[in-house]
Amino acid sequence: MDRRKLTYILTILLSVFFLFAGNKIATNDYPFGRSEEADSLFKATVVSVHNASDANADSLSFQAKFLNGPNKGQTISALQPLSATAASIRIVEPGDKILLLHQSGSAPGEFGWHYIEHIRSNAVLYLALAFAAALLLFGRMKGLNILLSLVFTLIAIFAILLPAILSGKNIYYWSLLISLFIVVMTLLLTNGANAKSFATILGCLGGIMVAGLLMLLMDKLIHLTGIINEDSIYLLYLKTKNPIDLKAIVFASVIIGAIGAIMDIAMDISASLHEIKSQLKQADAKTLMHSGMTIGRDILGTMANTLVLAYIGSSLSVVLLLMAYNQSLIHLLNRELVIVEMLQMLIGSFGILSSIPLTSYICSKLYTKTKKRTR
Repeated sequence: MDRRKLTYILTILLSVFFLFAGNKIATNDYPFGRSEEADSLFKATVVSVHNASDANADSLSFQAKFLNGPNKGQTISALQPLSATAASIRIVEPGDKILLLHQSGSAPGEFGWHYIEHIRSNAVLYLALAFAAALLLFGRMKGLNILLSLVFTLIAIFAILLPAILSGKNIYYWSLLISLFIVVMTLLLTNGANAKSFATILGCLGGIMVAGLLMLLMDKLIHLTGIINEDSIYLLYLKTKNPIDLKAIVFASVIIGAIGAIMDIAMDISASLHEIKSQLKQADAKTLMHSGMTIGRDILGTMANTLVLAYIGSSLSVVLLLMAYNQSLIHLLNRELVIVEMLQMLIGSFGILSSIPLTSYICSKLYTKTKKRTR
């Protein structure tokens, strides 16, 4: 077995071990079990709608057939509550796939089953499968490795980081640990254990550390509370072993949000300088450093825009509401929700910016040193 295959197998095995062990540790003292709602929620398809033409009704009655559960195939009557904003509600229609919740304790003659949501996950699942097929079609073996790294990344976040937070563990430590795992695992799976991956890993870690230190500094300077919306307040009332540190959650969101962009730009520079060195054997460390900085400047503009546009796009509705209901621009710019979004954009960009010279310097030294050893 050659070295590349051995590294690939070891990376997978160690990643599986890390995910398994990390989940065991993260879920230790995990205070939340399966909710009652989870056991009372079932999939169904709408068969017929009764009072759809009654504009003044406060609820809509319909017939639905269960698609799963002990009553699979059975048809029952259910209600869809209508509010004052019924114009914005997706009214059920025959053929719709929906989720029904059974409310125990309903009086005789009352509807025990209520509409909760339309089933939308199926369409997203089909889109994800199409994306996976496209990756395999165009990327072949590398596409398979990308898919594997995506799966490991999602497991690390949902099976380790989130349970660790809800278990009251140190969010700063666990967010950095997961970041380190994602960077190393992704690069080893997609590019193998070589000089390019090693240089990229070091450049990424440098960028992440700069972003983390900046976030800690800004936390002290602007006195963050971590309460950016009502969801943050709800976290304070969760029954965890230790109170959830909302400021640490902001820290984790900044770091996790910046990893992808930092890793992308570090890999671009590392791969470009490796290609330059392979084509231009006489290139020395100074030449590679200069080339890396030039390439980095070209990439930086679009990458910084990518971060800014991604954060603005994800919170566009909230920003619109804040602008509509805040007459004072000074008040708007000092709202913690807006400040946190700005921090994510700026600190993420700083992480990218710092990874450019770091990766360029590491590549210039590593590639020329490798060259001398091969003589």
